[in-house]
Amino acid sequence: MIRLLTLTALLASGLAAPMLLMAHDGETHYDRINLSASAGSEIDTDTLVAVLFKQHQSSDQATASDEVNRSIRWAIEQAKAANVKVTTSSYNTQPIYQKQNITGWRVRQSIRVESSDAKLLAELLGELQQELSIQTLQNELSIAARKQAEEGLIAEALNAFQDRAAAIAKTLGRSGHKIVNININASGGRPPRPMMRGAVAMESAAKVAAPAIESDSLRVEVRVNGTIELIAP
Repeated sequence: MIRLLTLTALLASGLAAPMLLMAHDGETHYDRINLSASAGSEIDTDTLVAVLFKQHQSSDQATASDEVNRSIRWAIEQAKAANVKVTTSSYNTQPIYQKQNITGWRVRQSIRVESSDAKLLAELLGELQQELSIQTLQNELSIAARKQAEEGLIAEALNAFQDRAAAIAKTLGRSGHKIVNININASGGRPPRPMMRGAVAMESAAKVAAPAIESDSLRVEVRVNGTIELIAP
C-alpha cells in the first residue's frame, strides 16, 4: 500500500509540472506594443563599378565565339595590368532564325571591373571601349564603408527605439517598459543605371575618350522593429 501511494504521488507530481508549464506558456500578455524607429545617412561612395560586354554575330558559331573570346581575354589582360579587379560574368550563345531556319549565331559575354580609384578606372574604360561596350556604370559603397556606416546607424536607431518606447510608457502612465523582441534591418543603395544598353562595341584602333564620372553618395538606413511590454505603475 505504501509503495502504491508513493507511485501515485510521483505520477501526480510529474503531471503537475507540465500542466503548470502549459499554463505559463499560454499566459495572456497585456499592454504589448509594436513600434519601429530608424536612422539614416548619406554616405560618400568609394568604389566605381562598371559592367562591359562584347557581342558578335556571324553565320558560323565558332567565328562568333572566337571573336568574343579574343576580346574578353584582351580586356581581362588590360584590367589586370592596370591593377583593377575584374571578374567574368554571363556568357550567352543564341541562334539567329530566319523563316524557322538558323542563319547565324550571336555570342555575348560580360565582365565586371571595379576600383576605388575612379580616375584610374575611367581611363581603363576608355581603353576597353575600343572593343567592348559599357552596359552599366555606377558608384557604390565598399563592404568596409557600408559596414562602418551601418554600425554607427544601428546605435542611433536603437537609441531612437528606446526613446520612443520610454515616451510611450510615460504617456500611458507606466513606470517603464521591457523589450519583448527586436529586429534590425539595414538597407541602402540603388539599382545599376544603364548606359548604352544593347549597343554593339565599335572596333577601332583609336582609344575612346574616358567617360565623365562625378562623385556620388548613397543613403544607408537602419530600421529597428520590435515589441515592448509596458510595466505597471
